[in-house]
Amino acid sequence: MDIETEKLLALKAFFLAHKIYDNSVSKPTAMNMIDLAIAQLKQRATAKDKLNLAFYHLVRSEVARDLDQNAAVIDRKAAQLICNELDNPLYDYYMKIESAVVIKKSLHGISTLNIVDEGEIPHRDIAANALDLVWRKLSYEQIDFIDHTTLAQLFDEQGLTY
Repeated sequence: MDIETEKLLALKAFFLAHKIYDNSVSKPTAMNMIDLAIAQLKQRATAKDKLNLAFYHLVRSEVARDLDQNAAVIDRKAAQLICNELDNPLYDYYMKIESAVVIKKSLHGISTLNIVDEGEIPHRDIAANALDLVWRKLSYEQIDFIDHTTLAQLFDEQGLTY
């Protein structure tokens, strides 16, 4: 299935941030790596580097959302400004995912229909559906990127040091 890179990046940012948030042991190391990525990418000028910078701002904003609301807002705003400058939909796609998952979670338990299970698979479906995608129709490579590509692998691919 041919999918826009930005949709895959939005899904990757969302799920990577949640993996980092949920892992209290590796969270400090991951956050340090994200800070390093942001610092390094700010020094670069290509559109791809700027898009990667927006990606890391989105990841950091999601991890920090419950810890430091002001920092989360600053990172989201930075990502939005970068994407607006690039005329790139990454930020908008990410916010579609965020809105869909948060809305579904807030509805959980209010209706006797149990709108969504709190498990991981329904979140995947909701996130993909927010971007007009079907999770089960993503290729193995796309799911592998979203689920298994680590920060260290992203750094290596992007020429970042940690």
